[in-house]
Amino acid sequence: VSPEQYEQAEYVPVRSWTASTFAVAVRKIAADHIALDFTGDDLSLVMTVYATGALTLAFDWTAAALPAGTVLAIEISLGARTNVKVACSATEHVHRYDIVSRAKSERGLETTVQGKALVYRVPSAAFAAVVQLS
Repeated sequence: VSPEQYEQAEYVPVRSWTASTFAVAVRKIAADHIALDFTGDDLSLVMTVYATGALTLAFDWTAAALPAGTVLAIEISLGARTNVKVACSATEHVHRYDIVSRAKSERGLETTVQGKALVYRVPSAAFAAVVQLS
């Protein structure tokens, strides 16, 4: 799948967790952070939110039966005025695109950038990835 195909949703996903339901549990509460466990449907996520505003997302899809050679797309959407550093372990490729809205007005069709999307493509054979936002 090319970045352009992904951006336009012109592909059929091998697997999607979009409609999955996850159980949530508090893993840890500390003075400087809280960690939450999300589990379900062969995917687990540990989300850690820090008092500084930093965020860590640790994904694990070891239990998912994904075909060899497939790639997971982890998408992070950021607001238009957000200046955030994002890093992802095990990344094979990063694709960025604008999140836009279009509206018809007296001047014609207007396009407004609402934010940025960062798509981290990670080989499914990695079985895990960590995304850090700071």
